[in-house]
Amino acid sequence: MTLEQTAASADSKPGVGVRCAIAAGIGAGLGLVYVGLIALITSEGVLGDGLGRLGWLIILTPLALAFCVIMAWPLLRAAKVEKAGQVALLGPLAVWAWWEFLGAVDVLELFKPVFFGAAGYAAAALVTAPRLPSWGRIAVGAAVAALFLFRPVAVNNTGESWDWWREDELRAYTRPLLAPDMPDYRIQAAGAANELTPRVYYRLRPRSADDNTSSAVNIEVTQQLTPADFDPPTDCDLMGSRIPEPCTLLAPDVWRTSQGTYLARKDSQIVEFRPGASVPDNDLLKAATTLRVVPVEHFEP
Repeated sequence: MTLEQTAASADSKPGVGVRCAIAAGIGAGLGLVYVGLIALITSEGVLGDGLGRLGWLIILTPLALAFCVIMAWPLLRAAKVEKAGQVALLGPLAVWAWWEFLGAVDVLELFKPVFFGAAGYAAAALVTAPRLPSWGRIAVGAAVAALFLFRPVAVNNTGESWDWWREDELRAYTRPLLAPDMPDYRIQAAGAANELTPRVYYRLRPRSADDNTSSAVNIEVTQQLTPADFDPPTDCDLMGSRIPEPCTLLAPDVWRTSQGTYLARKDSQIVEFRPGASVPDNDLLKAATTLRVVPVEHFEP
């Protein structure tokens, strides 16, 4: 190859900006694929119910992630991105860094994998760019590392600002919403997690408590499908632990665990009440025994 051909070949290679844009597009595309796979995996009725469904979720979710990571290399090569292997290896690390730093930002809740995939693979393409000077690689690497170090600055709902609800998440929850009949308490911070194990969560706070009152008066509430291995009073564990969690029957379908939490089963769902240190047992028992189906609007602050 002549010098002129070599120079022409070098000039035909994409610049740093184009290289990063291509990698960002591939990262965003893989993130979108991951969102689609997770939506399919968690679709109602696709994997059945109970423990079998949870088992499939545990297996398929990391496989979906691995599929997206593995697909990055051939896609980058096909797009003629130099050092495609290095970009494919460093991309997931940069994605993880972005996720750690901005994982608590609510506005990105639905398409976090898309945004973080684009940002992560763009950073990987930049730091491995052949034309980038050494000091530039160090600067980009240090910036990515800083995302891990400074991730506490990107946390939502700091302090006692808990008067919010995530209406879209609650509406996306496919089972009846449950809440206790507790006029002396108000609901705060209501939302739902519709990924591996669909859950509704909120907290109950006494109406008499002001902003300066300790969180010890709060009751943290979580609602989910009753696990297939839920076996009171021998084992009331809800987290899939191999260590049994004994419990005591207090009322029909209401138990108190050895950890001090209260559990109430209603139809196919179970609600867990985790009390603060100053919550009276009578309030917990009332919350567990007065569960009823409520509309989404019930959770509005």
